[in-house]
Amino acid sequence: MAYRIRGTVLPDGDVREVYVVDGRFTFASVDDATMLLDDGVLIPGLVDVHAHLSMGTPAGSDPRAEAEANARVHLDAGCAPAA
Repeated sequence: MAYRIRGTVLPDGDVREVYVVDGRFTFASVDDATMLLDDGVLIPGLVDVHAHLSMGTPAGSDPRAEAEANARVHLDAGCAPAA
């Protein structure tokens, strides 16, 4: 089974169609694909949109220092903060 997703790709704003075939994403059109989502927002790459920045850090017991240390780790891993 194949699925079709149509949406605005961030950050450029182009409207594209993405297909999911056998669990993999492709831009190659699939004629019999079932529409899964129309008019969505597509964000390229793997995005972790949920993080507890003040938990599980070696920065100590200061919540602000913990959050800043974890934010640096996320940034170094290629995760840009939301604007």
